[in-house]
Amino acid sequence: MKERLEWLDLLKGIAIIAVIIDHTYGVLYKNLLIQYHTGFSVALFIFLAGVTSAMSLSRGNFIKFYKKRSFSIIIPFVIATALFSFLNHKPFISSLLHFNATGPMYFIAFFMELILIAPLLNKLPYYFLILIIPLSIYLNKFSFIPFLWGGGNKLFGGTFLLMFYLGFLFYKNIEFFNKFRFKLINIIIPILLLIFFEYFKLFPTIWHNPPYTLTFLYTFSIFWLVFNLRLNYQNKILKFISYCGRNSLYIFLYHPIIFSIIRWFR
Repeated sequence: MKERLEWLDLLKGIAIIAVIIDHTYGVLYKNLLIQYHTGFSVALFIFLAGVTSAMSLSRGNFIKFYKKRSFSIIIPFVIATALFSFLNHKPFISSLLHFNATGPMYFIAFFMELILIAPLLNKLPYYFLILIIPLSIYLNKFSFIPFLWGGGNKLFGGTFLLMFYLGFLFYKNIEFFNKFRFKLINIIIPILLLIFFEYFKLFPTIWHNPPYTLTFLYTFSIFWLVFNLRLNYQNKILKFISYCGRNSLYIFLYHPIIFSIIRWFR
């Protein structure tokens, strides 16, 4: 269990750092190519959220799951909305209900929808994947939620639903995947795929939210590579990335506030 948590924290850290890099475009850098390389960030985070949700539900019933998730998501979200509303002179209640105190809040809207149906997804056998795939594509095309953009604009995040469910399937079959970890072929294949993406410039562009086919391939190439590497998790850099991963939701919610405070005092 400890080893699994280490790779999980590291990947969550990679995802949230990529989110920060994405959001600092135009502030810390202006090279659009750098931003394009962060296109896996939210998709990876949602996949890992599926993994952690399956893990939590395997340890207790759905009531405990909802209670834990409610305190860890809703309260920080309300506090972040209040702070951002104050700093930007926005109406608090409206910002809270519309999830638009700041742009990244769209994520919380569809993430809470996914958490709501997580116990149901946890009960579905693997062959329901043949239904989840067309359902997520349908939601991508035909569902619409006003005031939000990206995944928040779609019911259950559109194709983020598929990414979330794949996280459940991965965790349920973790023993099978662990048997093949650290094999050289499992390192070579994702590296070759990433080189292929790089050479032909196929990495997801800014329109990767909700994810499309290339986003899925790009995201899982990064995931599979990191998952299969023999890493020294006591390395100071990796420990810092893992620390970010353990606090990824708070970083996601509060980093726009830090930017606002900086601009406020200029």
